[in-house]
Amino acid sequence: MSLVLAISYIVGMLMVMSTFSYFWRRRKNDPPVDEVLLKGALLYRAVMDLQQLTTLRNDKQALATLLQKGAVGDDLWTSLIEAENELGQEFRDLVAEANTFGDDWGQYIFSNANEVLQHQKLKDLKTEMKEEG
Repeated sequence: MSLVLAISYIVGMLMVMSTFSYFWRRRKNDPPVDEVLLKGALLYRAVMDLQQLTTLRNDKQALATLLQKGAVGDDLWTSLIEAENELGQEFRDLVAEANTFGDDWGQYIFSNANEVLQHQKLKDLKTEMKEEG
């Protein structure tokens, strides 16, 4: 009796799991992502890259001064140059991805990203002035 009960329990569980598996595999695929959302994410990525470029340029000037004075070694300068090269590759990848939306989107994305970055700086400045005044 207990053997029949155990076997029927196992068979029942296998049937339930196979039914679940059948419906799970047949479920609807995720809908494609809206193009506006993809463009927004690409614009955000461009803004972050431009911020990184600004930081890198400022760091490069300071590091060049320190390097001339002998305060830092060449290895730090080399790592900065490598970071510049990686950022350059990121810009090329970003332009290639942006051009999938249209031929002129590679240039369009950077002009818009620059506008967003300038607007954010202005907004931060206004907030800072309100806090001080």
